[in-house]
Amino acid sequence: MKNENKNLPWSKLAIWAFISSFTWIYGIGSLLAIILGIVSIRKINRSNKLKGKGLAIAGIILGGIGLILPLWILTSVIWTIIARV
Repeated sequence: MKNENKNLPWSKLAIWAFISSFTWIYGIGSLLAIILGIVSIRKINRSNKLKGKGLAIAGIILGGIGLILPLWILTSVIWTIIARV
């Protein structure tokens, strides 16, 4: 079964989910990575003729970090400023 996966084509959506997770343009790249990752996992699971589920999962995780981390940093900075006043 492992050898059969080598000949399967990669899901283009999974590749784009992974790539867009690295492009944070005011959160748009991260949000796009999450959406593309979810859609590509659904397509991969339905078709059984595509590979790239790991890339899609990585895109979702990195996209989530890309959305949450800046908000957490901004909140920390605001609380630090408020605490000093």
